[in-house]
Amino acid sequence: MKKIRFGLRQKITVFCTLFAIILCGSVGYIGYVNYSSNMIRKYQDYAGTLIKFIERKFEDNNIISLLDGEAMDENYESMRHELNQLKESADADYIYSLYFKEKGDIDSMSYVINGVTAQEIAEAGGEEAAYSYLGELCGEDDFDREMKEHFLECIETGNRDVNYYVNNTAEYGYQLTCYKAIFGEGDNALIIAVDISMNEINSNRIQYVRNVSILSVALLVLFLIAFIGITDRSVVKPVMRMEESSRDFVEQTRRIQSPDELQFRPVPSCSKDEIEVLRQSIEDMAEGIRSYMVDLERVTEEKGKITAELDVATNIQLSMLPRIFPAFPEREDFDVYASIATAKEVGGDFYDFYMIGSDRLCVTIADVSGKGVPAALFMVIAKTLLKDHMLLGKEPAQAFMDVNDLLAESNEQDMFVTVWMAVIDLAAMKAKVVNAGHNPPLLKHPDGEFEYCNIKPGFVLGAMEGMPYQETELDLAPGDVFYLYTDGITEANNTAEELYGEDRLQECLNRCGTEDLKSLLEQVKADIDGFVGEAPQFDDMTMVTFKVKGK
Repeated sequence: MKKIRFGLRQKITVFCTLFAIILCGSVGYIGYVNYSSNMIRKYQDYAGTLIKFIERKFEDNNIISLLDGEAMDENYESMRHELNQLKESADADYIYSLYFKEKGDIDSMSYVINGVTAQEIAEAGGEEAAYSYLGELCGEDDFDREMKEHFLECIETGNRDVNYYVNNTAEYGYQLTCYKAIFGEGDNALIIAVDISMNEINSNRIQYVRNVSILSVALLVLFLIAFIGITDRSVVKPVMRMEESSRDFVEQTRRIQSPDELQFRPVPSCSKDEIEVLRQSIEDMAEGIRSYMVDLERVTEEKGKITAELDVATNIQLSMLPRIFPAFPEREDFDVYASIATAKEVGGDFYDFYMIGSDRLCVTIADVSGKGVPAALFMVIAKTLLKDHMLLGKEPAQAFMDVNDLLAESNEQDMFVTVWMAVIDLAAMKAKVVNAGHNPPLLKHPDGEFEYCNIKPGFVLGAMEGMPYQETELDLAPGDVFYLYTDGITEANNTAEELYGEDRLQECLNRCGTEDLKSLLEQVKADIDGFVGEAPQFDDMTMVTFKVKGK
């Protein structure tokens, strides 16, 4: 038995661990994303409220009109005072306003006004250092270029919405900038902005991830202990016991000769779920296998007897057909040869040739419907009746009508037989032909090639009483060769389900010589075998050829 590298217990443990990790990770990630999104949204709402408040104050004080002369009047000072108060009360890092002195020139960005707290004034060393004044050019380190581009784009596109920009730098940390453009008369436009630190979000997120990770690991450990323990007790151990009993039973089948001695070691009942159903099913299957092996031993013995009997039947059937060649060594005015290959031990094809008097040769080929023993029995009856009626001196058509009525009279199995018969008058060089639904043979004249004899066929024998049959008379010449066959030849198929077919048969015959009839049939059979390849034989293959030599 193949060695197990990863047992059921290990697979369950690995699977549950991976599942729990993925589940906890997914839940933690979703919570992390939702928490971050909600916090950022709250910051944005708060910053947006501040921006709208500042916008109203700017409009009340008409600050944008000061950009033309860059004059800081009483309104300017009043606005700065209000921004200072707002900065004192609001949780904002920076409140400021900017504009571009030169339209479209990002490097001309300058301050309009800013708000500071008393603490910031003290830390800066006075108001002069803490404030940014109208028209003062922004320092290179005050804003990164990307932020300047956002501000300029907002003005140039006429964007009047509240915009947000998140930045994370080493100097200012994780910061949210909320800004909005205010437009005045002419080309006057400025940006009001609020910077709010979001470092608290980062710390809260880290704390959230830490808490979720600790809780997830604790729950994961508890879950794995409980789940693996339950699974091991209710699934793994019962399955392992069933595996041991099954393996022991298999080893017994290899070691013990008599199936009666096989014993399946029962597994104790462990639960009332699907595992119990599986346990009972395995025991039933083991008992079924043991019973099957007992029956198989008996059937094998009986089949051996049947095979031996079928071999005898095959030999008896073949012995009824002319098998010794040359069939008429004393005759020099004709030659005949035949071959048969049955698809089963016994088949339904048959052929026959015999003399009627001294100058008439009767040649017959037939194919019984179906295969196996029923077809063989029907074949024996049909062959015997046809020969008996012909030897009584009947004409072929009359013999076919009489035999048809006899076969159809008690044909409860609805079997039938296709027959092609020719009675050749060797002295007159004429042939009387009757066809009862059989494949048309091929005829080759000495100066020509094989051509199909498409004589109108009659109805098959044995299917219906009272059927008429007609004879067709053919003129023969010395050297004429007939090739007769059953449909197992033309309907032989290869692995691609392609039929050998009548055209391929005709081409093969015309490639072969007709001096040696045995060689002719062997070449045809070889061509069929080459076409069929590895495909199995589904029907009997029978061929008969005869040559009229003349006196």
